[in-house]
Amino acid sequence: MSDTLRESLLVKLGQLQCHFTWGPQIDDVDLDDVKQRLQDSIIIGGKHQGVPHNQLAYINYRQGNCEEALRDLEEAERRLREIHGDGFERRSIVTHGNRAWLHYHMGQLSEAQSYLDK
Repeated sequence: MSDTLRESLLVKLGQLQCHFTWGPQIDDVDLDDVKQRLQDSIIIGGKHQGVPHNQLAYINYRQGNCEEALRDLEEAERRLREIHGDGFERRSIVTHGNRAWLHYHMGQLSEAQSYLDK
């Protein structure tokens, strides 16, 4: 992908509403502690199981674990589909945005565009 297309994609990604654009202030936070708390909340369960998986994906990305972050986002999608059925697409906007950003950072620009298009 050319630099112009990469820049165009970055501008579009910047317009998304997701963990990558909300700019969580985590520079002074113990990411391992946050990760453990999120994993604990997943074990406890609840009706909003897509949320901690999305947050966990962002933490894993920040720690350089992109493959693990992808697995977290796949699990978020699975849970959202399981819980919301027909309303899945509407409920998965943040997850799709997170996936678009993650693929962008992994250099998988066509995948990033694919999730941006959703």
